Formats: sequence, structure tokens, C-alpha cells
Amino acid sequence: MTKLEKLQAINQRLGKTMFNEPFEISIMMITDYLGKLSKLGLIEAPYVISDMGSRIVAIAEEFGWKVEDGEIMNFCMEMMPGREDAFSFLIKKVRDNQLGTEKN
Repeated sequence: MTKLEKLQAINQRLGKTMFNEPFEISIMMITDYLGKLSKLGLIEAPYVISDMGSRIVAIAEEFGWKVEDGEIMNFCMEMMPGREDAFSFLIKKVRDNQLGTEKN
């Protein structure tokens, strides 16, 4: 499945169109990654993902959603200017499960 097909399937599972662009799903995934980093005590996150956000992330994971490196860097450049390299590095570690945040 392409990312666009996955996006459509996620919207269908949610019962309504909540997302118009694949990057919107990736933002939800990145927010979840930041929450995991916060729980590990590696960063301070000023927000947490909602129950609905967690549901969206779980559905996206079912469809094998993969946040691309460029999406992570774009997010970090927008949200963490001047620190994008460090945050991008940490987010990729969570995405790739190199910090033990997911059970195997």
C-alpha cells in the first residue's frame, strides 16, 4: 500500500475523514515518539498525546506506517529550530526501536 492508500484506510477505520495529507498522520506518530522520549526522561514534552491520538497511532501502526527521515527533519526544523539535529536523532531512535520503547 502507498502512504495515500494507508491514509484512506486509516480515515475509513476512524469512520470519518480526519486527515487529508499523509504528513498529518506522521505528525501524530512523531508526537507519540516524543511522548515516549519524555517517559524515558530524555526530553521534556510540553504536551502528551490524547487517547484519540493513541488510537490513531495504533491504527497507523497496523497499516505499517513509517515516518520518513525527511518528515522528521521537517517537523524538527519547524518545532525545534536550532536543535533539529539532536531531536531528529532521538526521534529516529524511537521510530527504529533502538531505545527499547517497544516490545519485540
